Amino acid sequence: MTGTPDDLVASTMTALADAYDQVVFLERAVRRAVGATHTADLVSLVEEAQDVMGARGSALTVGGTWLTRVPHWLRAQPRPDARTFTLSRPTGGEPPHLVAVPFEHGWVAFWGKPTPFTAGDVRLAETLAHLIASTEEALEARAERLRAEVEAHDRRTAAHVWRQVIPSTLKVPRGYAVASTLKPARDVGGDLLVTQGEWLVIADVSGKGVPAALFTGMLVSTLPLAVEHADLGAALARALHPYLEEVGMFTTLAALKLCPDGRVQYVNLGHPPVLVRHEDGEVRALPAHAPPLGTFALDRYPVSEFRLRPGELLCVYTDGLSEAERNAPDGERELFGVHRIEAHVAEHTEPGELHRVLTDAVRAWEVTDDFTLAVVQYLGDLPS
Repeated sequence: MTGTPDDLVASTMTALADAYDQVVFLERAVRRAVGATHTADLVSLVEEAQDVMGARGSALTVGGTWLTRVPHWLRAQPRPDARTFTLSRPTGGEPPHLVAVPFEHGWVAFWGKPTPFTAGDVRLAETLAHLIASTEEALEARAERLRAEVEAHDRRTAAHVWRQVIPSTLKVPRGYAVASTLKPARDVGGDLLVTQGEWLVIADVSGKGVPAALFTGMLVSTLPLAVEHADLGAALARALHPYLEEVGMFTTLAALKLCPDGRVQYVNLGHPPVLVRHEDGEVRALPAHAPPLGTFALDRYPVSEFRLRPGELLCVYTDGLSEAERNAPDGERELFGVHRIEAHVAEHTEPGELHRVLTDAVRAWEVTDDFTLAVVQYLGDLPS
């Protein structure tokens, strides 16, 4: 040990003062880290640590992003694997004294101290790195909780909206019997099954949550006016297509006007085929003849018509039924498919029985989407 006793005393006092400053800083840093609400709050801690050390520069990177201004010689450096005092890629422009400490997802560096960094400086840098890592983890956990709370709130709101606009029972048009099911896959569904006067409307809205629920509400509120138009599809498109296009959503839809004399007018916009069971057991599939709402708006939407005889059936459904899945004997995944629905429709003449058979059959399959099914039977032109 060299130097006079006075020099030794002065050096010791300076070291003690530095240690005291570091302890005070760390106490304050812990309190501020606990109250941090953003990663930027950590930058000020690094800058204060720089002042405590007597360094001329500091830098912090988290998740591959530098949160402070960084000199070119430091930006070229990879994240150190351990505490380091030398650069792995020296460029010639780096300062003589450097300390860099890694932590999960980032690292912190200090440089430019006129004298070599002390052991106390290194401990301060290491403690600060641990504190930053813990704070970053806490901020991410807090953000995840907030996201979960927002999602839960959105689900509750969407479910409330959806329950308000979807009727629990269908008002059956005169001269018809209906057996139906609407089962959402989650708290709120994207399927729709409603009646408006003589019209029966089934739809499958893309998306989920509040946007899908709000659009379902818009669709239901638009129906009373839309069914008064000769071109139902065009009326719905004028009211709803701009909104759907703007938010990147679409909906398939099949609307059937069930007239008292057995005539059925229908519009199918990208929806699975409507199935008609005739008296002789023949099943006819009526495919879509226009694109889904929200995809390609048409000037006119074709309305087709056919006639039911007393006792004949209609079967409408969403792809939650036709696209139910299971493992086939060969190990591949197979769909329930429209052909299985057609086979069941061909075998049954009573709507309640057909509805029960289809819902029982699909229980052996994995239904991952909303499940909606309606079986309609024409009873005949009943007397007033």
